[in-house]
Amino acid sequence: VACVKMGRNFIGCEIDEECFKISKEKGYEIYKSLNKIKGKFDFVVLNEVVEHLDLEEAKDFFKKIQFYLYPKGKLILSTPNPNEAYTKLNEHEPHKKLYFIEELKKIGEENNFKTIKIIKHHIRVNPIKIIKNLIKRKDIHAGYTIFMEYQDKTTH
Repeated sequence: VACVKMGRNFIGCEIDEECFKISKEKGYEIYKSLNKIKGKFDFVVLNEVVEHLDLEEAKDFFKKIQFYLYPKGKLILSTPNPNEAYTKLNEHEPHKKLYFIEELKKIGEENNFKTIKIIKHHIRVNPIKIIKNLIKRKDIHAGYTIFMEYQDKTTH
């Protein structure tokens, strides 16, 4: 949606039927499978996706994504923090694996991605917890957004 507001084109992939239907109704170019998407892109955004994949699926997914990015293209992914209590309590979500930052960086590096920035999302739902953790100098955050750059190692 932000891309459209900025006058940019985008193509989406959505497996959730309701989200897919809404996107189609709004006129977005959206598919249910990556295999239907053709071409290369400057950015690939995975918003709360990777935690729905087990380790082997995540590794395979990173391999697939590199074929959709131009050299120096950016992968932006967000995922819950496995240490956050809210994440642990949020069991209604069909999460297969909660990933630590270092795990995702390693998977990325194994697939020609260089981590360029990490943003931690801090919780806002419980100010008392935030204050207690600040006093203890403990870093609490609900999730991460990781920015990676595809390092094309093939010769053309």
